[in-house]
Amino acid sequence: MAATADSGIRLDRAAGEGMAITRFVTYSIILAEHGSKPSAPLRERGNDCAIQLVESSRAAQSQFTLYGYTSRHLLNLPDWQQHPAYDAASDSVTWSASLSSAESAALLALLNAVVVPVMVKSLPGLDGTWYSLSLTRARDSFHFTWWMQPPAGWESLGAVAAFINQVAERTFATSAQESDLLAKVRGQLYKTGQSL
Repeated sequence: MAATADSGIRLDRAAGEGMAITRFVTYSIILAEHGSKPSAPLRERGNDCAIQLVESSRAAQSQFTLYGYTSRHLLNLPDWQQHPAYDAASDSVTWSASLSSAESAALLALLNAVVVPVMVKSLPGLDGTWYSLSLTRARDSFHFTWWMQPPAGWESLGAVAAFINQVAERTFATSAQESDLLAKVRGQLYKTGQSL
């Protein structure tokens, strides 16, 4: 059985149809400060899916790199277990890719449009997904957490999460194609006795 939360993530129920399943999805956005280049942190333990967007510089035109990790089929990722970076031992996939200039600009526009009340009513559940979105720039950090869908007043955060999902799905597919092409090139070079 599959359901889709407002954030656009596909949720697959495990084989034990009657048992409660709680999943954790984390979005992290790390903004550069004065031309610094932050490094992407490693994936956090306990997350089923982690998407990190790291801004490489505060130049005239921002550029973000996406670092993705998923240990379950949470995003709408086609043939995720067929991805060249699939790790059968951990049943997970990690990938990274640069966002286009247009995607980077769209992300910044969505972030600039975020307006949220501090006090919201949010009730947790037992069968579904916790979402976490953090935004960091230098010493400033903001962290938001919600159950299944953003509470009333946090719709702009839901728009950021949905955008990140779209970019993650696109970069996942692109990274699979690039990895497959690279493997084919290496294979051809190996046959001819050459290397990259």
